This record gives sequence, C-alpha cells and structure tokens, in this order.
Amino acid sequence: MPFTVNIRIVFQALKSLRSLGRKRASICASLCFFGYFAHGQAPVVWINFVSHNEPGDNLHQPFHYYPARDKVMELADLILSKKAAWNLQTCDGFAQGAFQLEGVENNVFRSLASFPFLEHIEIDPRNKNLTNIADLYGLLDTLGAKPTQTLGGFTYYPVPDWYQYQDTIQGINRPWIRWKCQLMWGAGSPGHQNDFFDYGIWKPDSTTTSSFIIHNPSRSIWYTGHGCQPVGGLDSLEDIALILQPLRAFVDSLQNGLLPADKFYGYSITINQREFGPLLFDKVARLCDTLNAWGPSRIRWATLNQRLSAFEEWRMETGLAYSQWSCGQTGTTTLEGVAPSPGYTLVTGHSAGIYEIRFTDASQHTVLLADVLGRECQVLSVSESALMDLTTFPPGIYVLKIDQHPARWLHNP
Repeated sequence: MPFTVNIRIVFQALKSLRSLGRKRASICASLCFFGYFAHGQAPVVWINFVSHNEPGDNLHQPFHYYPARDKVMELADLILSKKAAWNLQTCDGFAQGAFQLEGVENNVFRSLASFPFLEHIEIDPRNKNLTNIADLYGLLDTLGAKPTQTLGGFTYYPVPDWYQYQDTIQGINRPWIRWKCQLMWGAGSPGHQNDFFDYGIWKPDSTTTSSFIIHNPSRSIWYTGHGCQPVGGLDSLEDIALILQPLRAFVDSLQNGLLPADKFYGYSITINQREFGPLLFDKVARLCDTLNAWGPSRIRWATLNQRLSAFEEWRMETGLAYSQWSCGQTGTTTLEGVAPSPGYTLVTGHSAGIYEIRFTDASQHTVLLADVLGRECQVLSVSESALMDLTTFPPGIYVLKIDQHPARWLHNP
C-alpha cells in the first residue's frame, strides 16, 4: 500500500519544529518533503471546457441568436449531466442579442448563472469586442450573467494586447462601469501559429514576449494555461483521440512519477461556439465519460476561477509561489527567458504524417520533434524550409518545437 500524507498536516508540523532549532527543523523539513513528493499522491489535473464566439458571428441578429441560444442551453444540460465544467467566453454580439431579443429578466445568460448550472459554468468577457471589455462586463452583469474578472483570450505575441488590463478599465458606453482583470486565459498569436501551451499558473512579468513566462509577484494578474492540445482545440469533425491520447499519456506520467509532483496542472479543452451541434456534443459526451472514468485521483473538473481557488489552496499548502510546466518540457529544461518561435508556415498538403515547415526569415533554426513526454524524436537544422516525416515514428501526437519553444502539435495517424 503506497504511503500518503496530507501536506497541510506537514506544514502544521513544521511550525511546531521551530523550537528544535533551524538546523534540526531543516533536516525534518527535508525528510517531510522527500516523503511527500517521492511517495505521496500524484497531482491531479484540473480540467474544463472553454468555448468562444467571434464578433463576426452576428449573434445579435435573430436569425443567428436563437439557434445559438438553444445550442448553448443544450451544451449546458450536457455539462451538468456529466458533472463537468465549462467557461463560456463571449464577445458583445451574443450579449447584445440576449438584451435586445430576450430582455434582462429571462435570457440565456441568467439561466446559465442560476441553479442548477451555477457551479458548473462561468461566463467570461472576451478580449475581442466591438466595444470595450468594461462595457461588455456591464451588459453581462445587467443580464444576470454573474460575469467573471477573467480575460478570455488575448494576444501575447508578437504584439501583446493584455498589459492594458493591469489597470482598471472604465466603460465607454457605460462610464460608471469599472472592470479589473484578475485572471487571464488563452495566450494566442495571429493565425494561432505561436500560441503558448502551458499547464501552469503564474503572474506574467511584462509586455515583451520573452518576459511573459517570467513570474513577477508584484503584478496583479494571474495567467492559467490550457495544456497541450491541437491548435484550435476540438471541433465537430476531429477525432477525440487527438485530445485523449496525449492527455492520458500526461496523466499516466504524473501517476507514475515521471513528471514533477511539486507542480499545479491545469488543462482546458477548447471548443468554438460555431461548431455547436450534435456532432460536437457527441464528442463532448464521450470525452466526459472517458475522463470521469479516470477518477478524481487523476482529474478534477473545475471552472477557471474554481481552478484558481484550488491553486491558491495549493500555494498555501506547499509554500510555492507559482507553477509552470510547458508542452513537451522535461525535468532538465527551463522556460524563463525563452522567446516565442519565429514566423513560419506549416504545410500539410503532403501525404498523411508528412509536414513541411517554411520560415519567413533566412536565419538558422533548430526544429525538434518530441513525444508528449518531451523525449526527442528528431532534430533538424533549418534555414528556409524542410520536410518532417512522422511516418517513421509510432502513431500518436508529437510536439513541434522551434528554437526550444513549443510551437504546436502534429498528428501521425
């Protein structure tokens, strides 16, 4: 039977050791932590779904709004039945549609923010809006959505647009509204070519892309990553194995002690509201059934703010200030100061498992393929373009790294 220990008890015990003297207490602390991290329970992965819509979806128009509303409520019923967690991140169009076509007393947002959905669903204002985010927050609040102070999706590379939210934002159409960001999710890039994939939670330092990964405790905004998954997340035609296979390998690695136990791990399954319908919902249901079968000792469902609350408790219990673990990272790599990969195009028009990478500059780049545990499979030195043949490797998901920066996932069928 494996040895387990409650780390809160460990810290309470350490407080009582102060009278023993610094040296003896240090020895006891080392023994306690060695026992916990070497033999204690493996960390769980905190999981949720995150959806988004776009300003161009025209969800303020009746022709688009009513079908979207019905599909959102259908997904809400599904999430509730599976005891899962979902963050609905919305632009202003969907909120305007609810206000104009349903009113403030009885609308889709008020329904989602009420029993029985309240503990399973959060509504976040998106960064991408035709008005400013404080106006959107104010409108969602008027609709009874209980909107969060989570920034849904932003650009961190090459021109960051998130740093403005260090300050309190005042509404333009609703100047009496103030919105202050507490949590960010979804560090993106143009065309999703250089999105940031990480399982951790930290406070990004500043606007330079290389300092985004540096934790600065004096900053006010936490960032939580969404883990490793295909670019664009899950759509209605995608094989759920593209989500489940690498996630299962990651969870198994945690359980088997192959990844650090002194980390906090979060994972979000990204879905696009445009894809809502029977095909996607069937995949969501099967994903939930599979993940639920893994059990609460491996995964826990939590909305983004529930995840942040669990992280705050983890910080109190461990005494650690933040957590970072990137896609394909191994125990010998560090992320601080690593800049995003340069501009490139990935050509997928070749046969299955064959990819061509083309860089927009003439510099020499190191292109590395690794499996989901970070083990290197292929290393190329590329100046302009090169072919990558995954068919010589076992079927599965692989991490493409460019100049040590995890860039995206590739699939070998």
